[in-house]
Amino acid sequence: MLPYDFMFGASYLDFRRNQTAFSAVTSWSGVNDCDLTSGEPIRLQCASVESSFLGTLGIVPALGRSFTAEEDGPNKPRTVLLSYGIWQSRFAGHPDVLGRTIAVDGEPARVVGILPPDFETPTLAQADLVISQRLDDATLQRAVTGRPLRAIARLRPGTTIAAAQAVADLLVARALAGMPPGALAREIKPHVKSLRDLRIGDARAVAWVLFGAVLAVLLLACANVANLLMARTEARRRELALRVALGAGRLRLIRQAVTESLLLAALGGLCGLALADALLKVLVNAAPGGIPQLARATLDSRVLAFTFVCCLASGLIFGMGVTGGRGRVRQALIVIQLAFSLALLSAAGLLSRALWRYQQIPLGMETQQVLTATLTLSPQRYPSAERRLAFSEELEARLRSTASFATVAIGDSRPPDVPLRSKPIAAQQIDGRPQDSPVQGTVVWRAVTPGYFRALGVPMLQGRAFTEQDRDRDRAVMIVSQSLARRLFRGRDPVGHSIGGVQIIAVAADVRNSGGTAHDDPEYYVPRSHAADAPIYSAPDELRRVVAIVRTPLAPEFASRAIRNAVAQLDASLPVQIEPLREAASRLSVRPRFNALLLAIFAALGLLLSAFGAYGVLGFLVAQRTREIGIRIALGATPRAMAVMVLGNALRWIAAGLVLGLALSLVLSRALNSMLYGMTSYDPAAWLLAAAVLVATALTAAWLPSRRAARVDPVEALRHD
Repeated sequence: MLPYDFMFGASYLDFRRNQTAFSAVTSWSGVNDCDLTSGEPIRLQCASVESSFLGTLGIVPALGRSFTAEEDGPNKPRTVLLSYGIWQSRFAGHPDVLGRTIAVDGEPARVVGILPPDFETPTLAQADLVISQRLDDATLQRAVTGRPLRAIARLRPGTTIAAAQAVADLLVARALAGMPPGALAREIKPHVKSLRDLRIGDARAVAWVLFGAVLAVLLLACANVANLLMARTEARRRELALRVALGAGRLRLIRQAVTESLLLAALGGLCGLALADALLKVLVNAAPGGIPQLARATLDSRVLAFTFVCCLASGLIFGMGVTGGRGRVRQALIVIQLAFSLALLSAAGLLSRALWRYQQIPLGMETQQVLTATLTLSPQRYPSAERRLAFSEELEARLRSTASFATVAIGDSRPPDVPLRSKPIAAQQIDGRPQDSPVQGTVVWRAVTPGYFRALGVPMLQGRAFTEQDRDRDRAVMIVSQSLARRLFRGRDPVGHSIGGVQIIAVAADVRNSGGTAHDDPEYYVPRSHAADAPIYSAPDELRRVVAIVRTPLAPEFASRAIRNAVAQLDASLPVQIEPLREAASRLSVRPRFNALLLAIFAALGLLLSAFGAYGVLGFLVAQRTREIGIRIALGATPRAMAVMVLGNALRWIAAGLVLGLALSLVLSRALNSMLYGMTSYDPAAWLLAAAVLVATALTAAWLPSRRAARVDPVEALRHD
């Protein structure tokens, strides 16, 4: 299946008519807020889709059917499919819900089916309802570009991604043929990717990094076991020599070692599975939203098969290898353990430092004592732009009359979310900028009331904020963000210039609406006009979403009650979603914290395994060389010299591990680029800190064996067998 980020409606119709590479083509408009107003009003998420949507994705309703092409036509009565969860929670799982009419955004909608429990949208966004898109092909065809849609197609058997890309290239070339040449035409490029790639997104890099960390911990554990087995084999040298003298062949000894190793690996694998099951439940419950498929993570047959293969391989390799193990092999394993531990520690240090820097960068707005209230006006109860605008202005007046609300603003998008509306910068007519120096990229925009900047504490770097006079019908003014001013005017004063005939009156500080986890597009603001026929309200669904922003000293629960009362006085059937802005802003860093926590856990496990490995090998060497140490002391060597000898061995291993670990850290750091949120992956401070932690831990692990060597009694040592 091949999803596109979006496709203009007119191009989609051409694509659907003339394509030959796909067996099925469909479209949808993404997931948006909607209100279920039957009974107690509730805010839900609705996916608007074409009638062929479920069939193209191979989804069969658990009950009922999908809607038909006739039901998907313009001005047809709305049909809806319920998610399995909403069917259970809202309608108690009764099958007689089929055919029932419910109210979605105040509009009657007939329930025709129930989605399966495992239903997922193409982007994995939650959808409580799937409603008919009701496209008007004639309207789409008349427009130059038409309504933006997200297109999905199923490949014909034998068709490759490259062939699909060729179809997309041809489609875009045909669409651009009717457009004037310019920067905008150069920016429109087809991008074909599989549905799997769309869903995984940036989680792919995170998954590979964590998988690498898991393999590193596995290797560390295996190295420890190998060292223990080789130490045990060394201790049993006399026993093995005696067996050989009595007629035991080498093959029999290897078979015994492999059997013991496999038994140990099997027991370790079973204990590991039990521990993994417990840790998985803890991590899934603690994980933030937005990680694809994490909620469904389980120890399935593939995990069991992987565990079995790992146990079998490690048992065979180390069981066959320990019979020939020597001191150099054990020392090499310790060096490898230290190197992998340093790589894990460096990665954890990089993520921790990136997270710390990320949290130190201000969002550009003050989140304390600010609440946002979001609601959506239904086209049935508010069919005209005049009625929707009247509602939002009456709500603004009621909230401003509340004495405990210091500042009130109304907008069309909720901070810190990225605005839904955007434009190509190249399509804008910029006053004073040569036409032959186009600027690429996208600009997002919001329509806000004058109190917006005061409510959020966004400073004006140049010029003035909006006033009530700017909301008049004949005023055309805007405020641009600092990043947009820098990109368009390159150090010149933008105040007084215009973009698309709209005069710039100020430059506002940048606001990190994505929190820094993604790229923020430059932004501009226009005043929320008092005239319902103003150009900013030209789209059919404009003014439906109303976002109230309130700065208040009241506790959130009391302020929320006042906002709900104000909304209920205007329309008691409207559900309203109220949230403190600081909670919304804190969610932006939840996923980076979770990634850093996971890698820190693996790094800690690796460090402990390396420390135990170093301690075990040094302890064995001290025990093995007890007689030698006793003779040295008897001949005049000091206990301190013996301790230094043991620590010297440890320091050589540590030095070799640091060199190899630094090389591994360089490789792993490059893989972490997408998780560092703009911070460079080459961070000497993180590497030095990781090296210091590793050296301190390894020396601590070596201290006990060295102390034991210093306390060897020569008399007892000479009696040592």
